[in-house]
Amino acid sequence: PEGIIEFQDLLQEILQDDVIRGQLLEVVTSFEKVTKKQAGYLKRLPPVSLAAALISGLVPGINQPILPPLPNHIFTRDIGVVVNHSFITCIAGKSARKRESILAWFVAHYHPLFTGSGEHRTQFVDLCKDPQQLLETLLDSDLAIEGGDIMVIDSKNLFIGCSLRTNKYSIERITEILFELKVVERVTMIDIPKHPNCIHLDTLFTQISEKDFVYYAPFLEEKLSITQYRGGLDQSVSYTSLHDLVAEIQPNVRLIPCGNGKYPYEEREQYASGCNFVALRNGVAVSYARNLKTLEALKERGYQIISERELMEGIRMGLIDPKKIKDTIIVVRSSELSRAGGGPHCLTLPLIRA
Repeated sequence: PEGIIEFQDLLQEILQDDVIRGQLLEVVTSFEKVTKKQAGYLKRLPPVSLAAALISGLVPGINQPILPPLPNHIFTRDIGVVVNHSFITCIAGKSARKRESILAWFVAHYHPLFTGSGEHRTQFVDLCKDPQQLLETLLDSDLAIEGGDIMVIDSKNLFIGCSLRTNKYSIERITEILFELKVVERVTMIDIPKHPNCIHLDTLFTQISEKDFVYYAPFLEEKLSITQYRGGLDQSVSYTSLHDLVAEIQPNVRLIPCGNGKYPYEEREQYASGCNFVALRNGVAVSYARNLKTLEALKERGYQIISERELMEGIRMGLIDPKKIKDTIIVVRSSELSRAGGGPHCLTLPLIRA
């Protein structure tokens, strides 16, 4: 429990500061074009209620929402990405999620979790340097980059998907900053199909160990447009194969097909986030329980499958030592979560990477 941080709690804490609160409300109310009366309701709310209202859109005692709700905010992966000791603040590609970018920018830049001193101080990789620039960008800009397209492969390598939600212009802008700040050595842009089932790169491809990746074969086994930048935009190498790209980083790579590579399971399970794993550590990852053929493929390759209930009960009874778990996929129930269009990778924003 001490390792889990709720975004709304962080937002509530920065709203205790009157100056930060005023700046945030000015940006939100300008972006959402709320009336003076509605802005007045928001300004009078205490921090706890205001934090909830900025996400839900609901103000206690008011029948109609003042702001559009943010149901996609459960997919915290998209609002930012930690890369080594740096934090990329993302810019939402769709208007329905742009207020999330505002809230995330303020939390990242003003909460003590990120603004500590010395080695604990976060280095920001920002496309927007201040609240006014953030507002102008969200109102009228071609910038769009979301965390679901940014894949941290290791301390030196970052993959970014060029997708429905992240465009080439933004990838090049963020790559320039990453190299300028010496965050990583290589940034690889992977042009993925602009298809409704491929919102982000992590809907097609995620890493579960140093050598193992789960992927959607029908799209990623085709000839791809892949550009790897090495220290600058003027220093690039092209690839046409995902396997060749990853094998250069990890020679013992195993690409494990969603749905065990079998029709029609691969298509069904990709649609239900069958490629969307989040690794808790090397070889230990979380997946949805519903994707049976994908889990079958993992079991065939030496992984054990355990439900979150079995795991927690085993730890409680002293039968399982969490420090010794390896080569394991922890499955969680997903009847409602999967309907929202994202999996465990989408639902998490890792702040510390071991």
